[in-house]
Amino acid sequence: MRVRHHRRNGPSGRALQRHLEDVESDRVLNWGLASPRDAPKWINQPSAVALACNKGAALAAMVAAKVPTPQVTSDVGLAVQWVRDGAAVVGRSPGHRSGSGMWPCITEEEVSLSLAEGATHWLQCVEAAHEYRVHVVADRAIKTSEKLGGQGWVRSWDNGWRFKVPTTSFEERKPVRRAARRAVRSLGLDFGAVDVLVDADGKVYVLEVNTAPGIVGIIETSTFARYVEAITRLVNPPEEE
Repeated sequence: MRVRHHRRNGPSGRALQRHLEDVESDRVLNWGLASPRDAPKWINQPSAVALACNKGAALAAMVAAKVPTPQVTSDVGLAVQWVRDGAAVVGRSPGHRSGSGMWPCITEEEVSLSLAEGATHWLQCVEAAHEYRVHVVADRAIKTSEKLGGQGWVRSWDNGWRFKVPTTSFEERKPVRRAARRAVRSLGLDFGAVDVLVDADGKVYVLEVNTAPGIVGIIETSTFARYVEAITRLVNPPEEE
């Protein structure tokens, strides 16, 4: 089978192509391409990827599908009211990545500044006890990692945060996996890597769905292998005995 990928996602895309090139299928694995191409049978339609990449639109779609998310609005007036009421909010641009295009706001002035700098939507901050990434393929959670070890309110690679073995049990993470599967379905995707927060009371909040996660390197070896297995199974399901 063929793999098409965005140039930003070259390492994972090329590695998947090497490992899947002998799999017999006329379907094409789309690793993060939002623009239409010539393949008629995508695994992740470009239109669904485009929706997931527009973070504000994706959150709106998830809210409409009753996926649990933080409180979110595209109305700057409502965001201002939230901070007046004592809430902290984060302004976000449509395509923020790795901490860029995000503005923490605790005053009306900061909300207005975030709008001027490109924010299109605002989320109420969640005091997260845990943050997970759940990899979902064909409505199955194939791997869950927890973001640990860093500092700062933006849990990015640059701030020292890494995906590691979760500190919670498989059973405790059941609501996290359920929310992740619902999020992927709500965006019309065949697969995705879902970022999920859990607060101290156990309430779950989906932040976003990534359509081209980085899955190569020492840290992600088992994640890569599980994607290869799950995608192979998706295009060539085992015969029932």
